[in-house]
Amino acid sequence: MGTAGNLIAGGTLAIFYEVFRFTQWVMSKTTFTFALAVVLFVLTYNYTHSDRQYRWLAWAAVVWMTITRPVGPLILFLWLVHDVVRSDAPRRVLVIASRRRAIAVFLITVAVWAYSSQCAGNSAIRTVWEQGVSTQVGQGA
Repeated sequence: MGTAGNLIAGGTLAIFYEVFRFTQWVMSKTTFTFALAVVLFVLTYNYTHSDRQYRWLAWAAVVWMTITRPVGPLILFLWLVHDVVRSDAPRRVLVIASRRRAIAVFLITVAVWAYSSQCAGNSAIRTVWEQGVSTQVGQGA
């Protein structure tokens, strides 16, 4: 991406910041889309520049995405399959050089995801699931 592309992307983010700020609490998909764009940018920049700082940012971004999304382990698994199985491919992400480390990162992340999602059974969500939406509408919830 050249200078013009960076300026256009930065200007677009500045213009739509207010829209993002007011919609991110209404729709969680907006936050997810923004986070996915950041993760893809970090992975792409790490691939083209291979800097130690961006390698750590790529680790953090992918692990964060894995923990916070319900399909996160699947995203991480597919990324690791591409990075581990095709070790001779020219388009590897190369965030994790060792196969054993890549598998360990996947297993640790799945364990953290399982631990963090065990408390996800919020009582309000469980009430809506068990009694239906109509019971919550009349209560102002």
